[in-house]
Parts: sequence; C-alpha cells; structure tokens
Amino acid sequence: MTPDVEVSPLQQGIDCTRLRERVTDDRVRDAMQSVMRHVFVREEVQMSAYLDVESPVGHGRRCPQPSVAALMVEAAEPAPGTQVAVLAAGTGYLSALLAQIGCVVTSVESNACLREAGAAAILQIGLASRVSWTAELGDGDAGRFDAIVVGAGVARPPRPWTAWLRPGGRLVVPVAQRRLAMLTVMGRDGSQVTRREVGVVPIHCLDRAPRT
Repeated sequence: MTPDVEVSPLQQGIDCTRLRERVTDDRVRDAMQSVMRHVFVREEVQMSAYLDVESPVGHGRRCPQPSVAALMVEAAEPAPGTQVAVLAAGTGYLSALLAQIGCVVTSVESNACLREAGAAAILQIGLASRVSWTAELGDGDAGRFDAIVVGAGVARPPRPWTAWLRPGGRLVVPVAQRRLAMLTVMGRDGSQVTRREVGVVPIHCLDRAPRT
C-alpha cells in the first residue's frame, strides 16, 4: 500500500471545478492550471496563492483572484500570436496566463519595482520570450493591439486606451463601482466605441487610471 503523501498547497494549483461554471474556453482553463500563481505574489501569502482570493503583490497593489483573472482573459478572446497589452500589469499574472495561451504580450507597469519582480517571475516560469515590459505606451502604439486587458478597476477608462486597439480589437476593463467593478468589454467599430458588460467582479480598484 502506498503511504499517504501530504500535498503542499503550492503543488495543488488552481482548482478549475468552479471555473467551469463561468469560463468555457478550454485554453483559459488549461492556462489557469499551468501557470504557477504563487511566484507572482508576496512570499508571506504564497501558501494561499491558489485560493480564490486577491493576493497582495506589494506597493498597495493586488493580484486578481483566479476566477476573476480567468474571466478577464477569456473576455479578451486570446489566440496564439495575437498582440495583447496588459495595463496595470503588476507582477504579471495576467500577462503569464495570456502568454501561456500563446499571445505576444506587452506588460505595462509604471512601478519599477513591480516591473522588475514581474520580469523575474515570468522568466522563472519560462515565458519571457512572449512577454515584454514597459513603463508606458504612447502615440506610436495606436492601432497596435488585438486586445488590451486592465489589471485593476478604474473609474473611467481614458480615451487613448481604445485608440491603441486594432479595428475589431477588445479592451477588457473593470469599471470601478466602489469596492466592486463591472467587467466591461469595449471595442472599436470605425469611429464608434462599442461597450458590453460581462458582470460584476470583486477586484482592487485604483484611485486613478494607471499612467500609460
């Protein structure tokens, strides 16, 4: 008889049982199980990194809880080779999920300490070839991205964000409503901006939109 072996929470990974109720894309569920979330959070909370809760990453910022991260990634409609930007990228958990699916990811994070920690975490899990880091985007990035994902809630998405999308592209942004946010997908249709609400999600909300 094989003796019982105690399994560390860090070895269990994300439990995708609950995700099946809300996330239908198998690639997203596979990415959730493949990406090691604990490398993206502070050391003192790593043992709870696979619970469905937000986790601190430092500098007053948080890593989205797994179920919310899955919804955000699925709403971006990721596919191998697509160009995706992650704004307010923090330490890069959303970037890692998108890169695991095969996207070419630009992680935008104004905090240099978080950028450094994120680059190290991405390198540790072997996805550095698909993820680049920058402090901000500019006018030269107009029409560059198939999708943009915002890693924290903001009260009012700035107008330039949709300008960085290619025609038919998607901006996935939690629009802040006090302690919760409405996960919203915005897009470009010619000169018009479309808007679709996915649902209310619990997520850390910024006092102001991140510098991009």
